[in-house]
Amino acid sequence: MTREEVILVARATADQEGWIWLEPVSVRRSRRFTFFGRRTWRVYTNSEEIGCNVRIDIDDESREIIGKGFCRR
Repeated sequence: MTREEVILVARATADQEGWIWLEPVSVRRSRRFTFFGRRTWRVYTNSEEIGCNVRIDIDDESREIIGKGFCRR
């Protein structure tokens, strides 16, 4: 997946959940474990503030949402 594809999937998921999407957005790619494991993406919105944050974790290979959450505070 590309960074742009990840953002599109994450934004669609946030829209489905009815969550607020605020910029700036942080996107990180990592491995499930330090030296091995599946690659995952983490998208975090409103990344410079506390509250109104959407967090979505996506599996790089299957494009499956493996975690999601919203912090209203």
